[in-house]
Amino acid sequence: MPAGILTAGVWDDNRNYDRFSAFLGLGQSVSPYALFTAEEHERARHTVYAPGPKQKLDISLVIDTTGSMGDELAYLQRELDAITARIKRDYPSAEQRWSLVLYRDNGDAYTVRWFNFRADVADYRTKLAQQAAAGGGDYAEATDQAIDIAQRLQWRRDAQTARLVFWVADAPHHAETTARLAASVRSARVKGIHVYPVASSGVDEVTEASMRSIAQLTGGRNALPTRLTHRAACGLPSSCAIPPVRYAVGHVPRTQ
Repeated sequence: MPAGILTAGVWDDNRNYDRFSAFLGLGQSVSPYALFTAEEHERARHTVYAPGPKQKLDISLVIDTTGSMGDELAYLQRELDAITARIKRDYPSAEQRWSLVLYRDNGDAYTVRWFNFRADVADYRTKLAQQAAAGGGDYAEATDQAIDIAQRLQWRRDAQTARLVFWVADAPHHAETTARLAASVRSARVKGIHVYPVASSGVDEVTEASMRSIAQLTGGRNALPTRLTHRAACGLPSSCAIPPVRYAVGHVPRTQ
């Protein structure tokens, strides 16, 4: 895969709510991993929207750094400059601030590690470059703690700031932490923080359901592997085909 290129689809479940609802109806809504009620999703459909153009941009990368995430972490380390440069080119007047939340699981070398917002991209690059993927073991990770830390960071609260979390992961939260994770996502929504999950290729349906639910509730969008974009387009785990979507860093085409 060439540097700077991913194969994925970008999916907005608020624009495709009937398909999203059908997907949740396949059993995810009664799973111990289910985060929100059908009523919450319905309200979000009508009240939460992706942010429009803003003068300021607060971006938090929330990254699962367990052993299976080495390729994704290396990609972000390699492409950070391209991402920030593209934002600067397309939105020259937008003031960027970046924060970093890294997580593994209980019992690892660390559970959650974070660096609050900073405008100095060089310093941020250094912090990101110092990270490595390791640990994990069982499949589920400490997602609830990471999202809680992310929503508690020092976000700018004014109307001219877009507040975005890009959550990069390949595993679900622990079932017993579902209520805590849901509460943190609700807090993020109240603060106007939009979560954009970036699913790695190994995600299962539990992780997919969590990611799509969190994005839908906060007015974010999903970057899904192509196989999951096919399923999202159908609303069902079927083989209906839509073309793969290729995108370069900083350029995400909008799907219907």
